[in-house]
Amino acid sequence: MKKILSLLLAVLVMLVSALPALAAIEYLYGQGIYYQLTEDGEPPFSDLQLIAYRGARELYIPKAVAGITLTPDNLTGANLYSYAGPVRVDEDNAYFTSREGMLYTKDGKTLVYCPRLFIYGWSEPEESFYFNGGVFRVPEGTQRLGEYSVDVWRGVCIVLPESVVSIDENCGIEETGAMAAVPGGEAERWAQAHGVPFIALGEGHQHAWFRTVSAATCVSGGRTAVECPCGEVAREELVPVDPDAHEYDFIPEGPEGNGVTVCERCGQPEPDGNADCPCGCHTMEKSLLRVLNPDVSTFLKDFLFRVKLMLWRLTGTHRYCECGARHY
Repeated sequence: MKKILSLLLAVLVMLVSALPALAAIEYLYGQGIYYQLTEDGEPPFSDLQLIAYRGARELYIPKAVAGITLTPDNLTGANLYSYAGPVRVDEDNAYFTSREGMLYTKDGKTLVYCPRLFIYGWSEPEESFYFNGGVFRVPEGTQRLGEYSVDVWRGVCIVLPESVVSIDENCGIEETGAMAAVPGGEAERWAQAHGVPFIALGEGHQHAWFRTVSAATCVSGGRTAVECPCGEVAREELVPVDPDAHEYDFIPEGPEGNGVTVCERCGQPEPDGNADCPCGCHTMEKSLLRVLNPDVSTFLKDFLFRVKLMLWRLTGTHRYCECGARHY
């Protein structure tokens, strides 16, 4: 018994000692903004992340974070991640705008970030969306692709308009992807310099076929197609909206760590189908403040499950409960 108590105390000390480091990380609930404070109380923008949960259905770009105005000098695609849907920019933002759901500089000339959903579409829950492939067309009038503005690899072809005259070295186009444009411009030069397959459009064009796969969901129909960057479609199959094709995930909502499990596509709450499941994940308090329960047996039960959860995270095991609920 003494050995067990000693082990529990050691784990508790380890968890408590980690709290100061965790306290330095700020998260704006409901907006998906993470940043880590430095000793002078300001966030280093190399650590800034603006994230859109799929359930959020949009990526919100505010005017400022921690009192620091976001500008093209400190916010690029390297700070952004969204598989949820379109970008929404604060109406008073003087530096950025949303164009066709993508993030652009205010003048509409530089593509700052394109949500991955626009490139890969929805995938089946058990499949990686990176294998969907397809053809993604950059809007006409775009003059520059910014740092990590796109995510193009593994069977994806990006089609650039003739208006593009500048492409960042780290724009996000990999050698496993492809690029299509009218030959003789910046796109062809960049592709050749970076070992990216180039497909010439216009006179003398030869078809190059790409397979696009986007699964039907509760909010949108699905599409499977074989198409060329020039717009020619060799084969296409459309699937209607599937009202039962939900994909549930836990979405944190407040500073106490409470949250809800909703469909990350339409926001519908997950049905309560685990009421009879004995796993501690259903009774564990989500707030660390409420863990300090005067009931010793409840405290120990909750604490031990947290230890198990931490070990599962470290080992990458037991991600799902027996009832199907997600542990982490």
